[in-house]
Amino acid sequence: MTEDTSVVSAADIQAALPDALAERDLTMLEPAEAQDSDAIVVTAKTAEDWGLTTIGDLAGHNDQLVIAGPPEMSKRPAGLPGLEKNYGVKPTEFMPINDGGGPATVKALVGGKATAANIFSTSPALHANDLVTLEDPENNFPAQNVVPVLTAEPAAEQELVDALNEVSAELTTEDLIALNTAVSGDQKQEPEQAAKEWLQEKGLR
Repeated sequence: MTEDTSVVSAADIQAALPDALAERDLTMLEPAEAQDSDAIVVTAKTAEDWGLTTIGDLAGHNDQLVIAGPPEMSKRPAGLPGLEKNYGVKPTEFMPINDGGGPATVKALVGGKATAANIFSTSPALHANDLVTLEDPENNFPAQNVVPVLTAEPAAEQELVDALNEVSAELTTEDLIALNTAVSGDQKQEPEQAAKEWLQEKGLR
């Protein structure tokens, strides 16, 4: 699928994905609720002061809106063009920051240089800085659910299939944020240990 495809909702992507994967001899298992996707994020104070819930709510504040994001956001279909087309959101200024929604982008947002930012939905910075992810009902950013994919015939790996499907049934975006947080920072865990604890918490191990 290309970036400008009209298949953007989770349901549509999940319906189209099996055939696309089959062309590459791959098999899709059960998708998780969890998404690691692009998101438009604001501070809790901005969300409260401006009454923000969805991305579209920003349109009423275009004259005060400064969006920080990767340089390519200015031209890609799901970037500024999509925000204007889908929501009427047109910032007075775009602040290009080439760190993929990382520390520099977060600093610009928290420090007040930007009023909104393109940050990934599973970033540990969301909880650490009390940031609010705005809802995207028009799917400006295509759904990016976590989906296990196998190169083998599922019937030949049934035990693996069952285990992965059990994980998918439990995994949420909040879980991904917590896991990313656990393996980041000064007190970070090894990924294997963080995953093991998550599995135990969910009763899967």
